[in-house]
Amino acid sequence: MVILCSVKTFLTMSETTPPDNINPHLWDFPCTIAFKAMAVNRVDIDIDIVTKVQEVVPGDYSPNIKPSAKGNYVSISIHVHLETAQQVEALYRAVRAIPDVKMCL
Repeated sequence: MVILCSVKTFLTMSETTPPDNINPHLWDFPCTIAFKAMAVNRVDIDIDIVTKVQEVVPGDYSPNIKPSAKGNYVSISIHVHLETAQQVEALYRAVRAIPDVKMCL
């Protein structure tokens, strides 16, 4: 059975302060979230994102990739199993650090 966390997180590359002190009352750990990143559509962006996710939460991931209407951007969704709030923070920080990632949800 897959349990999805019902937490809405919106982070953009323009933010100067990374998320800190995730409210543990909003999360039920362990849980599986549908992590989504929006990025410039370039060669291997999906591999770059999956690599960063694997650095934080090792696993075998199959991303779902959807191009934008004009093909300039892609949405990459990955189901990630998280054990702690620290993993959530590390995951968003790591993926946001990729230059072509525009936002994470």
